[in-house]
Amino acid sequence: MKHAMVILLIFLVVLDLCTACESESPSSVTSTSQTQVSSTSNKPSFFEDIGKPYQTLMSEHPTATFQINNSGFPDAASIGLGEPGAKYNYFLFGTQYFPSEQLTDDEKNQLKCAGISTTVGVLFPQKRDEMSLDAFFSAIGVSDYKYYDSEIEDCRQGWIEFTYDNMDVNIDTTKDSLASDDAFHAITTMKSAYPVIIIKNDIDDQNNSVIENATKRLNDMPLSSDDSNS
Repeated sequence: MKHAMVILLIFLVVLDLCTACESESPSSVTSTSQTQVSSTSNKPSFFEDIGKPYQTLMSEHPTATFQINNSGFPDAASIGLGEPGAKYNYFLFGTQYFPSEQLTDDEKNQLKCAGISTTVGVLFPQKRDEMSLDAFFSAIGVSDYKYYDSEIEDCRQGWIEFTYDNMDVNIDTTKDSLASDDAFHAITTMKSAYPVIIIKNDIDDQNNSVIENATKRLNDMPLSSDDSNS
């Protein structure tokens, strides 16, 4: 996926995630041939929150909590902020490892909402509960997408990616495409319940840099006497 991952050096909890992603070949994806067309109609109100500082979101949503979604991406977790029981979370950054909540909170003045993690039906309210892939993409004004099918033998298998309003969108269909028999089953319809994440790349890149720099600063700090004696 086209997503910059943060490699953190301390306060890390290693996730059991796929690490076998390989380079993409033209024959390994199902893709339409036309150019993507943006659609700005019927956009949920949370689009207005993309770009807001993390601190502002915390003030506006005092009951929201630090969120880690281990399956936010094919090969990484997504870090964000969400209200209990809400239908969406605010996305901050993705990583193959994740920092402590305190480290993220320490950078709340620098981090911004880089996107939204939700489901297809919430992100695209114009969509019916179940539609053919062609009907779905026509309804949202998109004519170019990549579906990683059975020819891809890595962690991207079963994911769909495309561009919508100049943001990257990743849809996880693996609940249906990777069934319990471990065989790949190509989907032919788009369901409202599929998990999806939409990301504004320039903000995501800025957030990744903030976390990387914060980690480096912590690594450069001398150990306290208690730490050195432990």
